[in-house]
Amino acid sequence: MFKSFEFTDKDLYIYNKEIKDYIPDIIIDSHIHSWKKSHIIYDYNFNNYKLDKPFKDLNLIDEFIYKDFQKYMNIVFPSKKYYGMFFGLPFLFIDTEKNNNFHLINSTINNYNFLYVTLPEEDIWKTDKSKNFLNNKNFLGFKPYPDLCKLKSDEISIFDFVNRSVLEFAEENSLFILLHLPRKRGLGDQKNISEIVKILKQYKKLKIILAHAGRAYCVKDIIDKLDVLKKFDNLFFDLALVSEVSVIEYVLKKINVNNIFYGSDNPWLLIKGKDVFINDNFYYISNKLYDWSLGPKESVKTDFTLYAYEQIRALIYAINTTRPRCFNKYMNKIFYENFNYFL
Repeated sequence: MFKSFEFTDKDLYIYNKEIKDYIPDIIIDSHIHSWKKSHIIYDYNFNNYKLDKPFKDLNLIDEFIYKDFQKYMNIVFPSKKYYGMFFGLPFLFIDTEKNNNFHLINSTINNYNFLYVTLPEEDIWKTDKSKNFLNNKNFLGFKPYPDLCKLKSDEISIFDFVNRSVLEFAEENSLFILLHLPRKRGLGDQKNISEIVKILKQYKKLKIILAHAGRAYCVKDIIDKLDVLKKFDNLFFDLALVSEVSVIEYVLKKINVNNIFYGSDNPWLLIKGKDVFINDNFYYISNKLYDWSLGPKESVKTDFTLYAYEQIRALIYAINTTRPRCFNKYMNKIFYENFNYFL
């Protein structure tokens, strides 16, 4: 549950005036986290854990399950049918096995698609013997994550948290791997690009989704980085939490629209504020001051709307400036058709 969720008449006005008529009636969100309170390892040593992201803030959202998803999406996107691809919360303070088992069971009960969160050292072939992934029609692939690797963040290679068994199993079964790039600059780091190319050249049937457009929140981190990647048909980009117009414009200019997915980073799309970059650095702006954000003092009134709406505003603007004649086509593809093709 999102403890401080606010939705006002002003938010509904923004939705009705700026968003409702521009997005399709059916939406598929390719980036949804879900976990229960019982998956949290409460005796984890949080004292040494850097609270630099909203995703780590359990005081903000301590649980997000399917009924929460339905409740909030009905509020934020009224009159729309909103579906998505779910996966766990990939941090060390979460019991990954419990979180994964929860989705293995509940994806069938609630009929939603899901990814399995992999541990860096996990042998997926061995895991499959007990999980029987392919017997679950809603299983779409894997969600590795650098924070599950115990190396320092700047030292982590993609291959430190995406092991060979994950790649081979995904290749043999044409599965998705949703990849959150390591290293500080994401796509802005040439080492990441070289490793992505190495994977795509060797494994041609798996499908890699670069989360957050390759963590390219700042346009500096994506300029001149896509020419070597755009030739791979099995490489996709989700736009989760990307609200910088210049980044989205660049992706639209360089990448085939069929390879772009709408993603929200649900449930954090419910925060009021926006991602911004200042002096080539990325910051979270929020209507309340958190450890991970820039925000106002209590005495300062704000008039912010949801991250969800800011992201869609940016996408609408970017398509209108880069592909205005194809606006409806692009919106339908990004929000629904592209991902639905694989279901």
